[in-house]
Amino acid sequence: MKLDLDRSAFYLTCGALLSILFSIAVSQILLALALAALLLSSTRLRLPPIKLPLGLFLAGTLISLLASGHIQQGMPQIRKFYVFFILLVAYSTFRGVAEMRAIVLLWAGIATLSALRSFFQFWRIYQQSQAQHVGFYEYYVGSRITGFMSHWMTFGGEEMIVLLMLAAYLFFSRERRWKRVGWLCGLILVLSMVLGFTRSIFLLGFPLGLLYLLWFWKKWLVAAAPAVVLIAVFVGPRALRERIVSVVEPANSDIPPVRYNHACLWR
Repeated sequence: MKLDLDRSAFYLTCGALLSILFSIAVSQILLALALAALLLSSTRLRLPPIKLPLGLFLAGTLISLLASGHIQQGMPQIRKFYVFFILLVAYSTFRGVAEMRAIVLLWAGIATLSALRSFFQFWRIYQQSQAQHVGFYEYYVGSRITGFMSHWMTFGGEEMIVLLMLAAYLFFSRERRWKRVGWLCGLILVLSMVLGFTRSIFLLGFPLGLLYLLWFWKKWLVAAAPAVVLIAVFVGPRALRERIVSVVEPANSDIPPVRYNHACLWR
């Protein structure tokens, strides 16, 4: 019975990790089931070595809530502490590199399917802008590709995380069997992420993470990064150039911020 619960906790954790790429609700349900199975199993509970920063973050959030004078309005942020249980269930149930490698490859496969769906979304939005005789850039920034998700910020953030995990596998893993497929998935995901036009992701978060990995893989590639940016600015499609230039010259400052998940997120 204990052995069955051990394996159940592992597979439910895998389900929670994978389903986050297409359904947050399904992922959080599976997380609850994984946590219940873990607590009933014989598996020793473990957390990664981030107890101090995690504890400070949680404590700081609680203190800020109590000092804000708007406790009721801030309760949704406290309920989101629930998602940190994924650290507990994943670190407790995963045992070897092979299991982690399998999750990364499955992440890449699901994210690639989501990216392929986003290409059709991009083409449809482009056709709509042409049919309405509206400039594509102005039309697109308010209604972008989302893949399997419901918002482009969530979609782009997931692609960034999957891409960095996939890059770590491609750069450092000695397992070569799936690397060709991995490189293909990586190219598709990069293209989709760039087409998402989310500047904080494809111009900031992903490049910084990739440079960090490249520094430990092949340092000379870090020197080539400025050339990639210059090519994108001077040779890339007009809409992409406008998006990159808008970081320093916000030509569309009249576009209001997006309301999403009770927070104001600049696009």
